[in-house]
Amino acid sequence: MLHSNTHCTGVSSPQTIGKPLKGVQVRICDSQGNQVPTGKTGELCIKCSWSVQKGGWIPTGDLCYKDEQGYYFLMGRADKMIVSGGENVYPCELENILLKHPSIIEAAAIGVSDPDFGQRLKAFVVSTDSTLNEPGLQEWLSGRCARYQMPRKIVFLPSFPQLPNGKPDLSALT
Repeated sequence: MLHSNTHCTGVSSPQTIGKPLKGVQVRICDSQGNQVPTGKTGELCIKCSWSVQKGGWIPTGDLCYKDEQGYYFLMGRADKMIVSGGENVYPCELENILLKHPSIIEAAAIGVSDPDFGQRLKAFVVSTDSTLNEPGLQEWLSGRCARYQMPRKIVFLPSFPQLPNGKPDLSALT
């Protein structure tokens, strides 16, 4: 229901999912259904005249935020968000930070139970550098992500398990 239009702005951002199509109303809501301010992450809700659910807002299950220019950015799925020490944590944010490391070619994060914080992230990475280790990557992350985003554990894999269609099987990661 959104179209990418980054070339028109001169801004290149691989994370944008664009702006709403003509005839589609979009808003981002918190867990109580209240619209959140620009820049704040919430669930993407849509409304349009050709929808099966006429007149009502439809929650998509996608978490995103809108920037000042009206572009929407996907942050992951609502069902993958975790709460760590009272903070909403989106695995996608950590994954995007990990992928900025020059040696990381694949990254995934999941929520795991934690006795102190309720939940924490656990990261899985595929690296081209065989000398990269968990303490080194934790140190690299320390200046790049918030404390609540820091993974409790980082697992290095030679490759991600694959689904029959060739996509990574993230459900196999534990």
